[in-house]
Amino acid sequence: YYKSTNFKNFLEIIISKQIYDYLELEINGEIISTLFIIHSHNRRIVLLSSRSQKSEYKGAFAYLVDYYIKNNAEKELILDFEGSMIANIADFNRSFGALKEVYPSRVISKISIIKQIVSTRLLNSLR
Repeated sequence: YYKSTNFKNFLEIIISKQIYDYLELEINGEIISTLFIIHSHNRRIVLLSSRSQKSEYKGAFAYLVDYYIKNNAEKELILDFEGSMIANIADFNRSFGALKEVYPSRVISKISIIKQIVSTRLLNSLR
């Protein structure tokens, strides 16, 4: 997905409009964590992030998130982690006060569409 043309175009627009924040934590010339946040009205959305897998840098990403929150605490903003179905990530997000949001959705399967077409045709043939 991240290598898709659509995503690359999306990033180019975000960067050209300068509606993002980028944080990077570097130790001894090595980037150990990054955070790329896009702006949407009063919402800041964590779009991309990375962290080193080295055990000595455990907590670097949490440090970046905490730093961002502290530096924006006086503003009327919502930090949107974009959720996660992965329990450990959801727990991490909750540790910063993230709230679970449920978004309604409707799934239309091919089976239900075919069933509707067949039912409609069957009813019309009985008339």
